[in-house]
Order: sequence, then structure tokens, then C-alpha cells
Amino acid sequence: MGLSRSTALIALVALLLLTAALGARGLNADAIWYDEWWSIYAAGGGPYAVTSVDDLLARSAEGQPWMPPLHALALAGWGALTGWTPAGMRALSWLAGLLSVACAYRLGAAVARDASGLDPRLVGFGTAAALGGSAFVVYYLHEIRVYALHLLLAVLAIWSYWGMLHPRRSRWLPAAFTLSWAGLLYSHFFGALLLGAMALYHLVAVPKDRRWWITTAAMLAAGLLFVPWLIVALSAGPAQVDPVLRANALTPAGIIERLLFMFSNGGLALLAILLVMSGFSRPARAVWFCLIVLVAAAALGNQVIPVISELRYLLAAWPLLALLTGLGTARLARRGLPPALIWGAWLAAGVWGSLNAAPLIVAYQSPASDTYNHSYANAFRALPWPRLHDTLAARAQPGDALAFHRPDAVWAISGVFDFYTVDLPLRRTLLESLPGRDQDGEYLRGASQFLSDADSERVWLAVDKTLPPTFRLDTFRAALTQAGYADCGAVFDLPNMMLSLYARPSAAPLAVFGEGIAVRLIEPPTRDGKSLRLTALWSVDAAVPPATYSVGWHIAAAGGSLLAQSDAGLPAAGSTCTPVTLDLPPGAATLRLIVYDWATGDRLRTLSGEDQITVASLESPR
Repeated sequence: MGLSRSTALIALVALLLLTAALGARGLNADAIWYDEWWSIYAAGGGPYAVTSVDDLLARSAEGQPWMPPLHALALAGWGALTGWTPAGMRALSWLAGLLSVACAYRLGAAVARDASGLDPRLVGFGTAAALGGSAFVVYYLHEIRVYALHLLLAVLAIWSYWGMLHPRRSRWLPAAFTLSWAGLLYSHFFGALLLGAMALYHLVAVPKDRRWWITTAAMLAAGLLFVPWLIVALSAGPAQVDPVLRANALTPAGIIERLLFMFSNGGLALLAILLVMSGFSRPARAVWFCLIVLVAAAALGNQVIPVISELRYLLAAWPLLALLTGLGTARLARRGLPPALIWGAWLAAGVWGSLNAAPLIVAYQSPASDTYNHSYANAFRALPWPRLHDTLAARAQPGDALAFHRPDAVWAISGVFDFYTVDLPLRRTLLESLPGRDQDGEYLRGASQFLSDADSERVWLAVDKTLPPTFRLDTFRAALTQAGYADCGAVFDLPNMMLSLYARPSAAPLAVFGEGIAVRLIEPPTRDGKSLRLTALWSVDAAVPPATYSVGWHIAAAGGSLLAQSDAGLPAAGSTCTPVTLDLPPGAATLRLIVYDWATGDRLRTLSGEDQITVASLESPR
């Protein structure tokens, strides 16, 4: 049972479209997080621009010398073409992932030509489906990180090596082989696991003929190309193992268990059948050899230097496992089992995992998790940064201040906070960056100093709600009260973030009613769909009799007829913020404000003698 050329082409196109759709769902689905921010910073993206390639390389060498710079260079070029929006930058990984699936088809077909009796198209499609239908792979198609590119280079490294051993008269093959091997190293140091496994196979299992020597020379050339960055990394001194990674480092059994689980989308039984059926032909033995060496080196090496706590570091093993599943699928087809059943089950599990349980695949059987990283579960909670940015971009005014409270792991959001607020016209800070301890009023003085330096009429306070607040939040609110700011209420209050507005009466009032009732517009009237939104700040003198007056916001037609209104009691003495929302009728209208005695209906007059003021003229929306 085999595939015709046209059937294989249609199936591959359908697989690529499926993978593209699954990956594209995440391009703009969530905010960037720390690792993505670092990728943008290393590439000189957006507000972190560098003036030359040398500056970019210097930034990588200084910041993360043990993270080679290929992805930063690729992202710098990609961003220059597509822009620096999160969706645009993520599209680089999306494209690399799709190319990995397409190249995996060619890899599987090339390997199958040396496996007697197997249909190359069946093996090729099975290999491609194993990658394109992997929820774990699909997840990294929307991350501004190196891993999709790393996977592509792993596929190219295996494919080009197989071509070097079985030449098809391509004069460009040695160059492609050398560049793919060097590129894999320049994408991630863990690429050395795959290359080391293939080099060992090349040393012990390949006949020492002319092709062997040419391939060996190309391997050495790839290694020499990587020497400059190796010198950079070594000159930075020994890599310090993160204590968190050390504590969460996987055991050898854990590496194998998670590798098989994540690769198979949780379908361990189907994977076991395919691996057993992959056979013991010469190509299968070569793949098994490289896979076993790679996993053994990772498992044993992790006992010495415990850094592997996440399976993404072993993505280079995915093409080897995919090849074995492709071979197993073709052998089952020879025994009469329709490959469509196998592919259908595999892809169904992958689609389900991508649509419903990406955190399960990433954080390993944690369906309730909303983190991006298993090791730093509390640090990388998903936060609505785009919502914060878009709200402030629409409502912030020049001279405003923004303070953000993150109770713990501040390092994980400091760069992201900067990325999403750098273009806003306000002074900003993290509460945790203000000086002072929780004793003798130290932090209160630090918070008060920030407010004094900002000297803003309005202060926006955003709070990360995923962790319990620290003393800094209440102390900062006390500093706001001490500086005369009134709480204007929550602008939005989501399960994981809240944004509030505070204001104080520093500008000249819009009007003064009676004796001692001043009103200011903290936020001008703004259309919000079919509603009109504004925020007023009332300053009421202590001599004003309480519970006596009401405030009316009225929308009137050109002829004076009342179209909509919002009436409420006058706030108590002191400074009080009142958000106001009115239904906005169609057509041109006028927004007016009155203050009146609610018992008699008598209106208070302004200092200029008017019993109402015109706040704004409302034009009919186009």
C-alpha cells in the first residue's frame, strides 16, 4: 500500500495548512513574556534598536554568551522587513515551523529510499505528520524564540548528512551540510547533542571511503565556523547553573518519560507500536543509534550539569523520533493497516492538544496551568499586557504617571513592562523598584518622592493579581492619599490584573457651583461604542451642607429637549472622583452639567451666574 504522487502532494498541502492554522491561532493570542522579550532585546527590536551587527553581537555576548546569536540575527532581519509587532515577530517562528514540516517530508522520503520495500512518500508523510501534528511543536510556532528555527536546522542537519552519505549529484550539498551543522550550533548549544550523536555514528558505523572523508571534512569545517562564538562563550567564564533549574532538573527517567509523552501528544500506546514497527533496516538502525546516543548524553549530562528542566532543549530529538514513526507507519501499511487510520489518530490528538491543552503539553500534564515555563511557574503567569497598553494609549495624557505592582519575580516582567509602556506619554515605575523597606516609613518616603517628582494630576496604578500583594501596594496607596489623590475607581478589573486611576485637583476647575463646589474633568467626554464616558473630580468644601445637592449630566438635542441623563448625589466633602457613563443617542447633541437641590429642584449657579454649563458639543458619529 503506497501513495501516488498526487495523493502525497494533496496530503502534504493539507498537513501544512492544518499546521499553519494551528500555529497562526497563537500569533496574536497573548502577550509576550520574558524569554520573548529577551529575544526582541537581543535582536535590537522596537525600542531596543542597535546601530550595527557588531553592536547586536556584542549585546548577545554580554547578556547571554551561552545563547548563540543566530536567532537574534534572523529576528533582526525579519523585524526590519515586517515590523516589531508581537504577531509579526512570531511569524518568523511560524514560518520556520512550516518549513520544518515540509523538509521533514523530504527527509523521510530520502531515508526510505534506502529502506528496502518501503514507499518513500509514506515514510515522508509520516515523518512530516509527526512534526506538524505535534502540539508541542505547534506551541513553539507562536513564540518569539529560537526553538522553531532550531527544529528546522535539526531537520536540515539530518537531511544533509543523509545526503552526504548517499549523494544525489548535488554540488551544493557539502556547503548546505556545513552551513546546516554550523547553523544548528549557532541556534542553540544543545544542538551539539544531535551533532555529536551523528558524528559518533559517522565514526563507528560508516565505511571509511571517499564520501566518509569528504563528510568528515565538512563536519570539521562546521566546527571551525562555530569556534568564534565558542571562544566568546568560554571567555565569559563557566556558565552558572540557575538554582531554579538545578532544583527542577529532570532525572534520566523523567527525560525519557516526558520526551515520549510530549512527542506523542500523550498517545504513548500508538507511539510504542510505531517505534516497534520501525524495523531494523540500515536506515532505522542509524536513526535508533543517533536517538539513543542523544537521549543518553542528555540524561547523563544532566546529572553532571543539571540544566535540562524543560523538554524544549531536546527539540533536536523530534526529527529522529519522527523518522521512526514514519518508518513504522510504512511498515504497518505493508501489513494492510491503512495509514490514514494512524495519521488520523495522531493528528486528532495533536489538534486536541493544540486547541485545548497547550499548557498541558508545555507544562506536562498541568491542565489548570497558565504558565509558559514549568520551572518558573509563579514567575510567568499570563498577564493582559496588550489590554493595559491599549487602555493607556487611548486614555493616558501627557504628564500622567504609571505605577505597576508585581508582588514577586519582578525580573520576569520588568522588560515586558518596559516593552508595553515605552511608547506611552507618561512617567512609569515598578513599585518594587522604589527605594525603602517596610520599616520606619522608608518605603512611604520613597513612594512619596516618586509622586512628587512626577507631579502629575493623574496616576494610573496597575496591579498583578496572580500573587498576593506585598506591603508596597497599601503603602503606595497611602502615599497617594497623603499627596491628595482621589481614587477614581477601577478602569478594568480582570482575574489577573487591575488598573485604577487616581487624580488630584491641581488644574483650574471646569466650574465652581455655589460656594465651594468645584468640578474638574479628569477624563474628557469620550465615545465608547454607544456610550459616552467621562471622569469628573469634585472638590467639595466642608461648609457645603451634606446630602443636599445632586449632580446631573444631561445630553440635550439642538432644540433643548433632553435625550439622556445621569443623576447622582453630590459627593461628600473633600476630593472625590466619579466616573460617568451615559447612553449616547444618535445625532448632534450637547453635554451639560447642573448641580441642584434634590428636594426643591433649585439649581446652584456658577461664579459667572449660570445655572448650567456646557461641557462638550457632541457631533453625530460618521
